[in-house]
Formats: sequence, C-alpha cells, structure tokens
Amino acid sequence: MTPKVCITLPAYRAELTLAKTVADIPEGIADELILVDDHSPDNTAQLARELGIDVYVHPENRRYGGNQKTCYSRALLHGADIVVLLHPDYQYDPKAVPLLIAPILAGHADMTFGSRFAATGNPLAGGMPIYRFVGNRATTILENLFLGSRFTEMHSGLRAYTRRCLLSLPFLSYSDDFVFDSQLLIDAVTMGMRVVEVPIVTRYTLESSSVPIGASLRYVAGSVGYAVRRGRERGRRGRKSPLTLGRPPDLAPGSAIIAERRAQEPAAELQMTDTGGNVARRERFALLLDAAGWYWSRAARMLLVGTSDPQLVETATGRGWEVSPGFGEEAAPADVAVVVDPLETLPNPLAQLSSSGEGLSSEGLLVVGSPSSLEVLGHRGSSGDPRREVASATGLSGLLYGAGFRPVEWRRLPERCGQGVLVVARRD
Repeated sequence: MTPKVCITLPAYRAELTLAKTVADIPEGIADELILVDDHSPDNTAQLARELGIDVYVHPENRRYGGNQKTCYSRALLHGADIVVLLHPDYQYDPKAVPLLIAPILAGHADMTFGSRFAATGNPLAGGMPIYRFVGNRATTILENLFLGSRFTEMHSGLRAYTRRCLLSLPFLSYSDDFVFDSQLLIDAVTMGMRVVEVPIVTRYTLESSSVPIGASLRYVAGSVGYAVRRGRERGRRGRKSPLTLGRPPDLAPGSAIIAERRAQEPAAELQMTDTGGNVARRERFALLLDAAGWYWSRAARMLLVGTSDPQLVETATGRGWEVSPGFGEEAAPADVAVVVDPLETLPNPLAQLSSSGEGLSSEGLLVVGSPSSLEVLGHRGSSGDPRREVASATGLSGLLYGAGFRPVEWRRLPERCGQGVLVVARRD
C-alpha cells in the first residue's frame, strides 16, 4: 500500500506567502495539506480554505510549539503515514519535500530534516543573518558533543516523520515555545531512532518569519540544556537507555517460550487491595496519568488495570479521561491502559499485560510502573520466572514484547512513588 503523505503548515500571519508556498509544492507529492492557523489577525485561514487546504484555527494563540502539536495530532488523526512540517512563510523551499521524504520511503529513516549547512551549503549567501549563523553553529556543535551525533545543523524547521516515529515521541509534553523543535529532535536521537539530514538551500526574504533576539537566546539555552539532560539520562545517542537494547531474541512474539508460558499460566483476575489512602500509590498514579498525556492518542478512553478505586477513577475522569476499570466490559477498545500497581504485585505479569493489550485499540498506549526492586537497567538473561524477569531491563522488555507491546519510554520514578521506573509502550 502506498503510504499517505500529509504536509502540515504551522501558520501565523502567512497571508502574503501562503499561496506561493503551496504553488511550489511538487504536484502529486502530498495526499493532503493541513494548515493550523495560530489565531492570526490577517486573512491566512480564509485564503487557505480558498486554496483547498484543510484548516484548523486555534481559538487563541498557542505559539510555535503549540501549533506543531496540533499539526501532528491532526495529521495522525487523518491517518498519515508520513508527516511533513513545512513553514508557510516561504523560508524553506517546498521543492525540497521529495528529497526530504526519500530516505523514509526507502526505509532508511524514521525522521529527516533539511540542513542548510550540509554538503556545499552556504547559509550566509542565502541571506541568513550573521547572528543566526553563529548561534546555529555554536549550539549545533555543543548538542553534537552531548549527544554523540555529527549533524551539520540541528535547528531546521523543514522536517518529516514516520507515523511510528511520532507515536513513539512524547511531543504533547514539549514546550509550546520554539525549543519544541530541539526537544523533539534530541528525543528522537536519544531514543534510538534513525535520524537523517538532507541538504537544502537557504532562503531568507523580507516576508520570512524572524525570531526576536531575546527569544533566540532562550531557545539556545533551552536547547543546550535539554541536550545535556537527555545525554546524561540516556547516554550519547541513548546508549544508556533500555530502548536501545532492542527486542530480546529469546522473548520475541510467537516464540516457543512465550507460547509455553501462555499455555501454562492462563490469565487470572487481579487480586489486589485498593489502598486509596496510600500516598505513594496516589503519587505514582498521578505520574502515570501525566505520562498518558505526553503521547498522542486517537480518543480519551482509558482502561485502569487492577483497580476500581473510586478516588483513582475520579482523578482520571477529572483530567478528561473516559475510564473503564477492569477487564471484560462490553465497550469500545481503550486508547490507553494504565497498570495502576507495580508489576511485581501482579500474580502473572505476562498474562496480565497480554490481557491489557486485548482491551486496547491497534495503536493503544500502555503505561506501567516497574518494580521498586529495579535499581540497575542492565543486560541480564531470562530467569524463566515471569515475576523475577521484571527485575532486569531485558526481562521487562521481554515481557512487553511478548505481550505485543513495543517500549517507547523509560523514566525513573521519584522516591515518593516507590522508586523503580515508569515505562510507556505502544501496542504493535
């Protein structure tokens, strides 16, 4: 099947440049154009409708990062397989879009971005202001140092992503400001995704948008700071992250080991004591709900696994989730499943995770807290005991893969929540 390509246009006061931007998009390269107007005071939205573009208008200005969140959310909702970010201010050449998506179509990249410095690129000749040239080079060098990467530029706004890439990134948790771009790219690198830069020309015109000096300095500080933090947490190019371990070979879905365990250990109803007064439990649940909101989901249906605690249900509904506690209810598949209590308390982790997957939609999200005994995320072999396996990163990863989930995020839980790590996974 031919992948659906969607070009998203984050617009603010783009009335003067929108038509020529759209006119320069190569014919047949995109299946759909989506423009998100960030409450512009001009005629941007009406002009976009006249050009036949799908338009969404923010009721109030949400800034650059907030605009991108809506762009990607609507593209995913529309079923896009490849999502392109193209600024409608004509700063980036739309004719570069075919080159941008070529590595993705060839299966060589999860994310691409245009680099004005790659190959024989000369941004100064293309009109880039000298202060932006110096700032771009300095921050790119620093971020490469902290991430162990070798990109020629890390601040381009011309980008493309696979659907799987966007579903694996917590982009709804990023800043609504300009540092959104850096957060997304840095997370993609440190989460082990294949990121490829593509040479593009530099083009600055009088109509091109420009970031004020003060905002630029905040962007630089935020970008470098985020690279330092993620590099420290996950290592250079994510080498400390369990996500880079990949799928454990002896616990691949459909393997004899998994089949044997499922046969020997049928799913059992969870037998847990609801401890609504437990402060650590409520704190952990709040963080699990936070994580559920970091990632895009088609709707707001949530499955709470292992509890019917009315306080927790009320907490989730208060955040806008439509909650279905427990298994076996005749309802539409959930979009997010939250395992309320740590995995070590489950009598049968593999079977329970499998049951959670059966109650989820095809791209559903699983959020779970790992055991408090998980102190070191390292390589360890399978113990053969599902309860003991969760004591290692490879064991927990194996449980997730065996139950039909792909891990996309690991974060340490604070001591007040019982320690351990918070794990987010997508249903494969």
